[in-house]
Amino acid sequence: MNKNRKYNYDNLKGILIFLVVVGHLLYTYNYMNPKNAEKITLFIYTFHMPLFMIISGLFSNKKTSKEKLLKNIVLFNKYWNKWYKI
Repeated sequence: MNKNRKYNYDNLKGILIFLVVVGHLLYTYNYMNPKNAEKITLFIYTFHMPLFMIISGLFSNKKTSKEKLLKNIVLFNKYWNKWYKI
């Protein structure tokens, strides 16, 4: 076992993966009961994937400058929003 490993992050990633499955199940359930399922689905979708990416990025070995990191975040958001509007 790795003594430096932070198991709280592993647990959080497991919960987020579970929420991905729940979100997909509720997405298909939206057709049967759109009133309640849509609210829960939108709540889950607002945070689960961005938080998963942030947690994964915390453990990246790549060192970057703050300017490059900010530029990458802005570019990612620009392209993500453009793709999401399609």
